[in-house]
Amino acid sequence: MRALLVLLFSALCCRAAVIERCLTEQEYLALTKPKPGELKIRTNLEWYNEQRRLIAEERQIANMHELKYDHGLEEDAKRIKTCEDLKHSHNFRLAQYYTDESQRIWYDWSRNAPTSFDYNNFQDYFHPLQTAFIFCNLTTECNRPIQIWAKTSQMPINNTIILGYRGTFSASDLKRNPPGSQCSRGKNDKGLCIAPPRSEMETSANENIFCLSSLITCLSAILITFHL
Repeated sequence: MRALLVLLFSALCCRAAVIERCLTEQEYLALTKPKPGELKIRTNLEWYNEQRRLIAEERQIANMHELKYDHGLEEDAKRIKTCEDLKHSHNFRLAQYYTDESQRIWYDWSRNAPTSFDYNNFQDYFHPLQTAFIFCNLTTECNRPIQIWAKTSQMPINNTIILGYRGTFSASDLKRNPPGSQCSRGKNDKGLCIAPPRSEMETSANENIFCLSSLITCLSAILITFHL
């Protein structure tokens, strides 16, 4: 019985991750490269940055940052072990993951925009302080929450886009003024802010602390088992 419990706890602590690897930037560019003669617009990194530029102009968001492909996010993504873990974390957010809280913040802030209010749902790729982007395939199909006509539903997915390094979203993250007017390191030719180092953008506890905490939890569970 004791051996069985040890195996169970070991499996829980050392189980294969839902995300085992993410695409490199070169692999992602190859995946999203338009085929010859293709007219359909690909939702690639360039598309996401264009959406950020457009929403910044529409809502007059002064601190909208440019997203850059960052393979360093893979180590954070690998902490996602199960479908239940596939959600916003302490230093990253999923690009398309609906929450009522984020929607309320976005709605309250947007309705006070200087231009006429055109309602649209919050997407996490509108978060102005996100600077890192990575595409990851899942080892199993998971569901994510979406909102359709004010009703929250579940959509099955087999890949996800992760944005870093902000794990939170609040009204104070949104600065109202002309786009690009509140960029600590200047802006690019499209008016998006140039990203500062990760250490300045991250809202997380140190990753090593997170890993150590997980390890302690697993070891404690095994020790308890031996005393049964």
